[in-house]
Amino acid sequence: MKHRIQAKPASKSELARAYRVSVRTLNNWLKGVESEVGQPLGRYYTIKQVEELFNHWGEPVEPL
Repeated sequence: MKHRIQAKPASKSELARAYRVSVRTLNNWLKGVESEVGQPLGRYYTIKQVEELFNHWGEPVEPL
C-alpha cells in the first residue's frame, strides 16, 4: 500500500509524536501488533516495521 507520508526508521517517541499520543499510549497500541511487527532493532523500528504500523493504524497526523 502506498502512503503519502514516507516511512523511515523511527523510535517510539518519534512515532508517538507523529500520531499525537503519549509514549505510554503508543506502548499499549504496540502490544496489539507486536507479534506481527516485531521488536525494534536497538532503539529504532525499521522502515519495513514502520510501514507495517502504518498499515495497522493508518498514516500518522504529523510526518516522521
